[in-house]
Amino acid sequence: MNWAGKVSSQEAFPPVSCIGTKITGKSNKSMLRLLNRLRSPSEPHIDRLMSPFQRFAAEEASGGILLLACTVAALIWANSVFEHNYEGIWDTRLTIGFRNFLVDEPVHFWINDALMAVFFFVVGLEIKRSVLLGELASFRQAALPVVALIGGRLCRLDFTWH
Repeated sequence: MNWAGKVSSQEAFPPVSCIGTKITGKSNKSMLRLLNRLRSPSEPHIDRLMSPFQRFAAEEASGGILLLACTVAALIWANSVFEHNYEGIWDTRLTIGFRNFLVDEPVHFWINDALMAVFFFVVGLEIKRSVLLGELASFRQAALPVVALIGGRLCRLDFTWH
């Protein structure tokens, strides 16, 4: 207690220690630092809860990691004994709206029409940013992707005509 009779944060939340165990190695010490930080009263609880998610979202590769993990999970689920549950999700109806404006469509519609439109919009914005400011801003850097684009389109035309 301090001179005003109030309990300090160190007294209310003593540091976590492993009683009866010897702390060795970098991972154990970092785990103790993490536990002490999580118990710190100076940071609001929601910030302590959200900070790992915010760090993950700030990483550039996090979207790709999440997409790859979901793809693997979907492949395993669709090829397991629970495939009837997986196929049933596609026919589940999802309603979005209010009062007189309701859109009641199956999940298959929402993925094919709504989410794919958002996906290609974001891809278009990313390509525009790359062309104007990024890696494709100079003609020399953009030459290979443009040639690959033209080649991909020509091969696709060739396959569809035969």
